[in-house]
Amino acid sequence: MKKWKKEEIHFLEEVAFGKHHFEIVELFNNKFGENISISQLRGVLKRYKIKTGFTGRFEKGRTPWNKETKGIMKYNKTSFKKGRLSHNYLPVGTRKLKSGYIFVKTGHPKEWKLEHRMIWEKRYGKVPKGCVLIFKDGNCLNTNLDNLMLISRRELAVMNHINLRADKNLESTETKVRIAQMLMAIKKAKKRIQAKRTWY
Repeated sequence: MKKWKKEEIHFLEEVAFGKHHFEIVELFNNKFGENISISQLRGVLKRYKIKTGFTGRFEKGRTPWNKETKGIMKYNKTSFKKGRLSHNYLPVGTRKLKSGYIFVKTGHPKEWKLEHRMIWEKRYGKVPKGCVLIFKDGNCLNTNLDNLMLISRRELAVMNHINLRADKNLESTETKVRIAQMLMAIKKAKKRIQAKRTWY
């Protein structure tokens, strides 16, 4: 069972409201290098009473929008003409800032993708499973390809655990990733040594 850190709970409290579970999971996993599932997210939201604003049902006591319109408002062919755009229509390619990241609309009606992920995948292909993209200068709004770095979720978890965060010094960030890789290699080597001792 996952042990939730105060930093993780605080992050969920900040970003959860107004978002669907799949959005929160993606943001959380990108932030902390984790791979939590939607069921795990539901559990922690319920445990810490973190609201998203979505209940999935019609809440008791709320007045329906069409109350008192029975017999007045009926569907007809001119209710919404084909080809007419709604007042909140946003064209494909629209960019928006959400939870500290830039999203780009890629399709209708509500298909959005992280801009930095789109830029990286256009050049290198789909992000491999178990990997995430980080910003070398620590600025999530700088989505230039040169500022993106692919690392494993385990490496990101190690960096977060010992507070090796990306910063404005690009070389420093790359060094921090190498430190995380070295620590992982050392831990792996220790396990092999212990396994050999147990064998003998």
